[in-house]
Amino acid sequence: MASSTCGRCHLRRDLCICQRAPRLSAPLNLLLLTHPNEPAKASNSGRLLLNALPGCRSVVWQRRQSGPWLQALASGEGLQLLLIFPAADATTAAPPDPATSLNPAAQLAPAAPLNPAELAGRAADYSFILLDATWQQARKMLRQTPELQCLPRLQLSTGQSSRYGLRKHQPAGHLSTVEAGILLLRELGREGDADQLDGYFQRFLQCYEAHRSNHPDSSDNGGAPPCNR
Repeated sequence: MASSTCGRCHLRRDLCICQRAPRLSAPLNLLLLTHPNEPAKASNSGRLLLNALPGCRSVVWQRRQSGPWLQALASGEGLQLLLIFPAADATTAAPPDPATSLNPAAQLAPAAPLNPAELAGRAADYSFILLDATWQQARKMLRQTPELQCLPRLQLSTGQSSRYGLRKHQPAGHLSTVEAGILLLRELGREGDADQLDGYFQRFLQCYEAHRSNHPDSSDNGGAPPCNR
């Protein structure tokens, strides 16, 4: 008997959002470092980025990884790794240096304050790393991964309340994975892409609530084809 849930988004097949994903055009290299508990969860919001952003990919974090594994995460020569993570000392980086950009031990010292307009003009030079996990898990991942601790960090200007209420005991003021992606796109000047992704996120919240409560879809399906996964 076929499963009643989609194997990709883990929602009921009548609520599947896979065919609803926008195709964003932002030339953004985004790497989700995903906690092992996340891929099987219907509440995971990182997959919205994977579905919509062509330059987004996911690598499952492993606690016992060691050695130069982080070097393999950059999607091309000369890309500088930049960790998106709240921190009082979050900094941005100078233009990438091919001799050091893939070597975590040779990363830059704290640089001048971030200029979003300057970064927007050269976003394609970076590989942005976003921890796809609960905040408790994300902090643990950072503590247990020395290679991540070496990276320059980008702190997004949140100033907004999260609309993601699908997990309990999450710190106030912290954003979900997809909300961080939306904010990153806005700070890079990609308002159109951010708006499309935000609409997809709102649709996800509606469908997840219907899935969790075992209610029918209360919103317009918008002509999306039925899920066949």
